[in-house]
Amino acid sequence: GRGGGGGASERTPCKVQLWLVSEGEESNENIRKEAGPLLSPLIVFAQRREFDAHIRRAAAADVFLDSFTYNAHTTAVDALWGGIAVVTLPGETIVSRVATGVLGGFGPGSETVTRTTGEYAELIGRLLEDRRMLERLRKRMMIGGRHGLESRPLFDSEGWMRDFEGCLLLMVEAAREDEAGGVGGNVREGKRWHIVRSHRKEWEWKSIFSRG
Repeated sequence: GRGGGGGASERTPCKVQLWLVSEGEESNENIRKEAGPLLSPLIVFAQRREFDAHIRRAAAADVFLDSFTYNAHTTAVDALWGGIAVVTLPGETIVSRVATGVLGGFGPGSETVTRTTGEYAELIGRLLEDRRMLERLRKRMMIGGRHGLESRPLFDSEGWMRDFEGCLLLMVEAAREDEAGGVGGNVREGKRWHIVRSHRKEWEWKSIFSRG
């Protein structure tokens, strides 16, 4: 299906659908009743499938429209894995900025993070009106195929594990130096220590002096 939202749906002929996982016919019927006769035809209840089948099915969409107050989490990741552009508008809370973080870790396609509701609707309209623009975006997102996706930070589980282990080792080292009156002692003197990653992809300490 094709997606659109807000002002975009008013100017662009498109089919807006809300895809929900089916939790049984009784639950589905209750949702249809709450949606009413105008909106219920736009709801698609999807049966649970194996991961690959789920991704192939999701790839039928052109654009994934993220919700504002509570962002998509795993659903946004699944959409990106299927090569679907995710348009999001970050808010001020953690749950309203999840998709922005996901897109940052994904890499190509992160230009679909918008700043205002007007920009959100404008980008959706452009993607749906300009098929070449949408195809160029999807090609950039899928560079390298499945292997290329697996090498990106968002899907690089082994790399994330190594980085996390590096953080733990540095925290242990800091605790030991604190006991010995080393680095940790400087914290009490107003120096804050942060773990950062250098351009060489090696973990190192960086000191930042507080102004307080």
